[in-house]
Amino acid sequence: MESIKQKKGILSRLRQKRHMLEKRCERIGEMLPASMILRKRTKEGGFEKVEYPGKGVCAYLTYLEGGVTRHRYVRKDNLKEAMAVTENYRKFSGMMAEVRSLNREVVRVLEEIGKTQKQEVKKYVKKRAGRNGGKKRTK
Repeated sequence: MESIKQKKGILSRLRQKRHMLEKRCERIGEMLPASMILRKRTKEGGFEKVEYPGKGVCAYLTYLEGGVTRHRYVRKDNLKEAMAVTENYRKFSGMMAEVRSLNREVVRVLEEIGKTQKQEVKKYVKKRAGRNGGKKRTK
């Protein structure tokens, strides 16, 4: 079992990492809570997903509006900006997931420290000799 000093060191490192992530989240810039889908028309008339914009590729924003998923076409002249702000949101979401994970870990370590520091109640309670000052009951 780790000592309290070691656990406090772990706690300090977790807090530093969380603080660093929080600062990075603050500096992320403009975001758009949506994802970008790039599609290219196939010979059969359907669409296939592609990883990069190019000739014949259409871009769509996918977002949630009123509980319904929406897809909207993105014009070519707005594509770079839309990709940048959706990428910022993706990075932000990932960092916030990591912050939530660190918070859970901080709580776990604090609970371990509390369990280690917890003392038994018996140590502070005076043991009684018996009922009625040690006298036995007679019927």
